[in-house]
Amino acid sequence: MVLQSRSIVFRARRVWQSDGVLLLDGAVLCRNGRIEAVARYADLRQLKGEVVDLGEVLLLPGFVNAHTHLRLTHLCGKLRPTKNFVGWLARIALRSRLSSRTTLRRAIAEGARQLLAGGVTAAVDIDIEALAAETLQKSPLRLVFAHECISLDPKRAAQTALRMMNLLEKQETIPLRRCHGLAPHAPYSVSRELWEALAKKIGERKAEEKRRWSRKDKPDGTDVRDNLSMSMASMPSFPPFLTLHLAESADEDEMFRTGRGRMVRWLRLFRVLPCTWQPPRCSPVAFLERTGILDTPGIAAHCGCADAADAAVLARRGWTVAFCPGTHEFFRRPPYPLEMLRRAGVPVCVATDSAASNTGLSLMEEMRRAARMFPALTPREIIEMATMIPARAIGWAADAGNITPGYCADFSAWTPCPEGTQLERSWFDGPSPRCAATIIGGEVVWKKSG
Repeated sequence: MVLQSRSIVFRARRVWQSDGVLLLDGAVLCRNGRIEAVARYADLRQLKGEVVDLGEVLLLPGFVNAHTHLRLTHLCGKLRPTKNFVGWLARIALRSRLSSRTTLRRAIAEGARQLLAGGVTAAVDIDIEALAAETLQKSPLRLVFAHECISLDPKRAAQTALRMMNLLEKQETIPLRRCHGLAPHAPYSVSRELWEALAKKIGERKAEEKRRWSRKDKPDGTDVRDNLSMSMASMPSFPPFLTLHLAESADEDEMFRTGRGRMVRWLRLFRVLPCTWQPPRCSPVAFLERTGILDTPGIAAHCGCADAADAAVLARRGWTVAFCPGTHEFFRRPPYPLEMLRRAGVPVCVATDSAASNTGLSLMEEMRRAARMFPALTPREIIEMATMIPARAIGWAADAGNITPGYCADFSAWTPCPEGTQLERSWFDGPSPRCAATIIGGEVVWKKSG
C-alpha cells in the first residue's frame, strides 16, 4: 500500500488520548502516514487538506493483536470447548494435515479480513512454511510473521536451527509493514537441543548486529549514537522477533515437573518423544531459562500456569505475556494469574489466539472478557493491553499503539460514542462496541457498510 502524501484530518466526536482523557470534537492531522497533530477540530479546521468526518465515534489507537494463528480461522466453531488440551491438540494436528493449501490460504485471508473489521491494524501471526507471508502480500495490515518450528529430534537440532535462520534471511522485510521472526512452538514440542541451538544462533546474530550498529557512521552517514530515539522497526536486520507458547496447561506443567501425564503419553503414542527424554524436574519457564532462549526478550503466549518464580524470570528477562481470554475460557482453565504477573513486573497484553479455540478473532471481545475477569482493571489499562503494550513487545513502541504526534496514523473508530471526557468501564460491560472504520497509515482500509 502506497502511503498518502497529502494532508488529511480525521474528525471524531471523541478522540482517545494517551492519558486516558477523551478529546471532545477531536481531530487528528496526518501527513505521509504519520500523525502530525492532535487537537480540537476547531483548531485544525483552517488547515488545508482533506477532512474525513468519522461522525459519532470514539477514535482509539489501532489495535495490535500480539498472538494469532490465521491459518486456523476455518476451524472456528468446529471444536467444542474442553478441558482436555492434549485431545484438542491431537484434533488440531489431524485437521491441519487434512486441510488443503487452498483451504489454508482462504482461512488466512478470512482471518486477516476479520482482524481489519475488528479495528486491528497490526498483528503477529504464527506462520508455517511462510504461507501467510505469501498469502497476505497485499494486505494493508502491519504484520509480523513468526515462523513456527516443531521438532523433538535432538539429532536434527542444529540442522533445524540453521534452516529456520535461513528461512528468515529469505523473507522480504519492509519496516513497519512486513517483518519476520521465530516461533519455536512450545517447551513440549521442541527439544532442549533445538532451543539451545536457536538461542546460540540468535545470540550470534545479536552480536553481529551490535557490531554493525555500534560503528560511528550508519550507511546513510548519520551517527547512531546521536539518534537514540530510533525505533527498532528502522533496523531491518535486528535480531529476529521471538515468540512462543509457554506454561499454557497443567499437562505441560506435569510433563516437565514429573515426566508423567497425558502430554507425555500422547507424545509417546505418536512416537515423537525420544526414548532418551528425561524430565527437567522444573517448570517449563525454568527449563527455557536454562536453554538460553529467554535471553532475547519476546512474547510468551498464555502463561496461565506460571507461578511466582516463573513470573520473576519473565520479568527479569524482559518478556511480555500475551493473555488470550477467549482461549482461557475455551479450555475452562483456573483463574488467570494476571495480578501476579503484573506485580512481578511482567507486561501483559491481550490477544485472540486462533479461532479454533475462540469464538472469533475480535480483539474487542478479548478486552471485554478481560474486563469481566478482572473488575479492578481500569478502562485505560484495558485499552493499553490491546495497543501500547503489544506494540512495545513487537519493537514498535515509538510507532504504533498511540494517538500522538510522530506515531503511525493507525486508528480504529467505535460506536457507541461515550459521553464526557472519561471512558467508563460500562462501555466494555454493556452491549459490544462495534467497529465503524479502521485506518492504517492515514488510509481508511475498512469501513462498516451501511
